[in-house]
Amino acid sequence: MVDRAPARRARASFALAAALTLGCEKDPPAPTRAVEPASASSVARALGLDAATLEAPSDPPSPAGDVKAEVERFTTLDACVTEHAKTDPLVGDALHAIGYDTFLRDACRVLLAMKEKRTDACKAIDAQGLRSRCEASVAMQQATPDACPFETFEAPAGGRDARCVAAASRDPRLCAGAPRAERAACEALVLRDPARCGADAACARDASRWRTALPAPGTDGRAPLVSRAKLVVHGTDGTPEPPVVETDLASDLARGVVLVEDGAGVHLTLGTPRETGTTIFAPTPLQRARLSLSIVASGDKPAEIEHAEVGVPGSATLVLPGARWNGRVKIGKLENTRGGAVELVLEGTIGVAPHAYAIRAEVATFARDLVRVSAAGAGAKKR
Repeated sequence: MVDRAPARRARASFALAAALTLGCEKDPPAPTRAVEPASASSVARALGLDAATLEAPSDPPSPAGDVKAEVERFTTLDACVTEHAKTDPLVGDALHAIGYDTFLRDACRVLLAMKEKRTDACKAIDAQGLRSRCEASVAMQQATPDACPFETFEAPAGGRDARCVAAASRDPRLCAGAPRAERAACEALVLRDPARCGADAACARDASRWRTALPAPGTDGRAPLVSRAKLVVHGTDGTPEPPVVETDLASDLARGVVLVEDGAGVHLTLGTPRETGTTIFAPTPLQRARLSLSIVASGDKPAEIEHAEVGVPGSATLVLPGARWNGRVKIGKLENTRGGAVELVLEGTIGVAPHAYAIRAEVATFARDLVRVSAAGAGAKKR
C-alpha cells in the first residue's frame, strides 16, 4: 500500500504557506511570466513523491476502433443510434442525470458529418465540445485546415485548434503550434504513430483510431518549426541599467503566432498582453524582462504598433500607447502561409527618466495559423 501521508502533508504545508503569503500582501502583485503548468509527474519528482498521489484518477480510454471503417459502414442517423443504444445501464443513468438525452444521436452526427463531408452537419450537436470535435474530424478527414474549430470559441484572433490544423494540413511540423502538453499527442496523430504517446493511453487511442483515416504525411525534409527571440534593454537618459540586459524570449513564442488579416492589413501578437493602459506595477528584480507586441502590417507601409508592453525588472512596465516612444518595427519576413517565417526587429527608446530605456528585440518565429476576419469583425472567413 502506498503511504499517502507525505503527499498530504506536502499539500497542507503548501496551502498554509500560500495563505500566509496572501494575507501579508497589501499591494497588488506584479504580473508574472505566463508559463504552462508543470505536469504532475515532474512535480512529484521534485518533491520525491509517488506521482499517483498527485494525479486525479481518470477513466480508462474506450476501445480505439477504426474511424474510417465506421464512416464507411454508416448508413443513417437512426440506424447508428439504434446500433449504439445498448449502453451500459449505469452510463445511461448518468446521461439522463445530466440531461443529455440526445447524446447518442449527437455522437452519431459526427459520423454523419464525416460521411457527408460537411461541417454544417455538426451544427445540430448540442454540446459545444462535441460540436468542435465533429468539425475537427471533418476538417482532418478532408484536409481543410480552414474548417478547423477555433481554439477559443468565437475568438478568431487566437487561432484554430493546432492539432486539427496540423492533421488537416498533413504537416507534423505544425504540431509546434500546440500547447506543450499536447504536442506529443498531435505528432502521434499526424504521424500515425501511437508509440510516440508513451504512457498516455488517450493519446495512443486517438492515434490508433485515426491511423487508417489519415494519409501518411510527406517526408520532404523541411526543417522543424522553431522560434528564436531576444530582448536587449539598456538604461538611457540617466536611467540605471536593468539587472539583466539581455533576455531570451524564445519560450514565449514557442507556439508561433497567428496572422489575422482584415481590411487594415495583417495583425500579429508576440507574447501575452497583460495591461490595458499605463501601469505603476513593475516586475520584481528577480523576474526577467518581458515583451508583448501587437502590430499591423499593410503592404509596403511601415508596420504600426497597436499595443506594446515592456516589463523591466525593478522598474515600471511601460505600455504603448501611453508611454513615450521613439522607434520602429522593421519586418524582415512575413510569409502569409501556415508554417511560414515571421521575422522582425523592434528598436527604439521608451519611457522618460528615471524609467527610460533603449530596447532592441529580434524575433524569428513562424505562423501557426492564418485567419481572415470579415470587415465587420464579426467572424472569420475561409482562406
